[in-house]
Amino acid sequence: MKKLPFIIFFIVSIIPFSFADKGLQTKADRGDIESQYLMGIVYSSYDVPDYDFEIALKYLRMAKANGHQGAEYRLSELTSRGYDGWGDFRLTPFYDLGILNSTEEARLIDMVSDDDAGASVVLAHSFFKKKDYSNALKYYDLTIKLLDKNKLGSIGDRELEKMHVAMDAITRIAFCYEHGLGINKDLYLALSYYSILGGYIETPHSKICEIMNSIAEKYNSKFVSELTSTCGGQVYDGFVPEPTAMRPWDKIGILYIKLMDYKRGSEALAEYLGLQGNGARTLWIGEMFYKGLGRQQNYDEAFKCFNYIVTQANAAWEEEILNSYPEIYADACYRLYECYTYGRGTAKDYDKARLFFRMALKYGSSSALYDDQKKYEVLQH
Repeated sequence: MKKLPFIIFFIVSIIPFSFADKGLQTKADRGDIESQYLMGIVYSSYDVPDYDFEIALKYLRMAKANGHQGAEYRLSELTSRGYDGWGDFRLTPFYDLGILNSTEEARLIDMVSDDDAGASVVLAHSFFKKKDYSNALKYYDLTIKLLDKNKLGSIGDRELEKMHVAMDAITRIAFCYEHGLGINKDLYLALSYYSILGGYIETPHSKICEIMNSIAEKYNSKFVSELTSTCGGQVYDGFVPEPTAMRPWDKIGILYIKLMDYKRGSEALAEYLGLQGNGARTLWIGEMFYKGLGRQQNYDEAFKCFNYIVTQANAAWEEEILNSYPEIYADACYRLYECYTYGRGTAKDYDKARLFFRMALKYGSSSALYDDQKKYEVLQH
């Protein structure tokens, strides 16, 4: 059964699925179990432009009812994610050449042997994109060790600035610890690496400061030591390029919340309660108000956050959310469904509640997917 996620990816990657071609759907509607399963897989893949979890759920449930074990596994996978996806987006590297060919890779390895930190970080990005996380970590580590040599080389015609190189390397190492990529998952180590590059925390966890100091010793780096000296509460305004617009302290706040330290998590994100347009941050802030995590429960403020994500964002940001991070949009829709159903922060409106539930389901909210069969069937009419 552990091979199933790979099988799912393989199926989705080879099916030239066109929604103008109704052959698969016709077979599924006529009761073909495998076609029902494939319809569910295709429609629940973000890799397919016209993904629609409402349709996926319909066909996966059909296949499950007919005894298809794969459909049962996929349903379980979809409904067990919870809110783990929030804040998990990869910070966009400043300068990334993508996956290198063998000639480019060999050239950069030669440059790295000449203590070129710029070449090292680009090489690391290439391994990261190839999902060779062990080699990626090796070169990210080496990048940090080379920063004190102040040799950044030149990739193409663009000189890599020292802080951009540091941000790329340190945040990607943090991401690997956050998700257990090429190394054992460790949220405290992830938090410590993110904290090196800045955070609005007046009272950082003593364990984090201790780990940050050990990181500085590990690299024996004056550059890193200067950054870790901010653990008393000062802030280094780390730069993270578009399109994520995520800052290190966004990650810091989210990780504190994942570690159930809601006070520090709230403190890290509180600077941005004015809703400045970052979807993941706004969603977390809304959740804190909605559940009373790290601050007093306030449905009015929670509703403003969720409504902002769904209706008030500018067109470019909304398009990015729907194309790149649909789960943020989906989860905001689900919370609006609850707000309109129970009158939380707004007047009850069952028509709007039904609309937002459908949107949450369409874009893959795990909460909507988890809802029981009865609610799902009632909302179809």
